[in-house]
Amino acid sequence: MGIIKMFFSLLLSAIFLLTGTPNRTLRKKAENFRLTSYVIARNFSSESGFDSSHFDKLTDVILIDISDFNEAGEVILSDNFDDVVESLKEAMSESQANLYLNLIGPGPLTDSDVWEDQMNSMAERHNIAFASGVLEENIKVVLEQYEFDGVFFDYEYPLGEDNWKKFDDFLYSLDKTLGDEYKIGAAISPWICASTRKGVKALDMVEVMAYDMWDEDGTHASFEGAKSAIKQMFKYGFSPEQLDLGLPFYARPTTQEAYWYDYASYYDKIDEDGFYLDEATGLTFSFNDYETIYNKTEWAIKAGLGGVMVWHYSCDLPATNGYSLFNAMYAAKTDMITKYSSRVMPIGR
Repeated sequence: MGIIKMFFSLLLSAIFLLTGTPNRTLRKKAENFRLTSYVIARNFSSESGFDSSHFDKLTDVILIDISDFNEAGEVILSDNFDDVVESLKEAMSESQANLYLNLIGPGPLTDSDVWEDQMNSMAERHNIAFASGVLEENIKVVLEQYEFDGVFFDYEYPLGEDNWKKFDDFLYSLDKTLGDEYKIGAAISPWICASTRKGVKALDMVEVMAYDMWDEDGTHASFEGAKSAIKQMFKYGFSPEQLDLGLPFYARPTTQEAYWYDYASYYDKIDEDGFYLDEATGLTFSFNDYETIYNKTEWAIKAGLGGVMVWHYSCDLPATNGYSLFNAMYAAKTDMITKYSSRVMPIGR
């Protein structure tokens, strides 16, 4: 009997090795890995034209800067909303990507120049909207009418656990209203997040804003900083599958001043460390280059994250340019799928 048990044990071990379970797991993660990007409406409707060459690589697109909600719980659509949505869907016609609508809430009502005062004022107005009892249904009406796949919120600013609790209570209620037909997502800064269990459960996707933060040497949105941001989100109870690692397709100066330079305009001026010295301002700008974006995407897949997110679409080069950052993301994903498609795990892995 012992010999028979040993035989079956060895047989099962052999099957495990031959089928390469770790390979299949990583391949599946790579195949399901989200490539998400924000599209700013004003850039899409620009007379200078819009490059749609990357939509076929994306799994999810979030349209922002074209819709709001007010304290009464009403959803306010821009005058050109219909035209922009129709044009965007046409540009995405060859893509299988999901399309989400991002809602921006009412701004602050204060004359204070203090950022904390502005954010608290904004949160107070949002809380009134959340308590209106009609915002949830009004959101559902818009999603149904324009055939969006879900709704997103840009919630980087609330300060204090009380404001977060009210936001999370609203998300919980919205989730019950929308059901399984629509997704709910939010862009969240890891350093001011205070999500409760209710909020964590209600969110399908969380865009982790791992940018606009610096290392001691002035590097903007470094690889190590990205890892720390994800680690911070785990502390709030989010699962890896919920999280999309935010990738900046723009640069910030090492001095943290209020400048933003898009990658497409400076890609050929960046040094091997991702820095560009702007002689006009005397400032050194820190970019995420092709290699950094590739490595972050590869790491996110191996870490089991749900995906990566780009802020924002119009900062990149066309797909025909070999330095395109979207190309770097896509290459990392497809390389991982190819690498882990073999049945047997390589020795030493």
